[in-house]
Amino acid sequence: MIKEKTGRQRYILFSVSGEASRREIIHSINNAYREKYSDEDIPWLTVYEKNYGIVRCKHTKKEKVISLLNSIKADKKFQIRTLKTSGTIKKLKKEINNS
Repeated sequence: MIKEKTGRQRYILFSVSGEASRREIIHSINNAYREKYSDEDIPWLTVYEKNYGIVRCKHTKKEKVISLLNSIKADKKFQIRTLKTSGTIKKLKKEINNS
């Protein structure tokens, strides 16, 4: 069942190489998205633990968000690399716990 207000969501698992706080990751994603795209559907960081994170976005924006995440290199302090995409957050949380 699709919720009308939120629509279909996709969850993207990524890894962070280097040192970065949750706040730095959020700022990097938001700033990069606003520079590149003008719409209001900003990806949302739902989970960040053990140098892994999960971003939620609309299913229509999935490819844009993946390329955006892979392009983030914040002052050579850290780099983001996408690993997996899923329709449920539960599956990606299992991936984090297994690593």
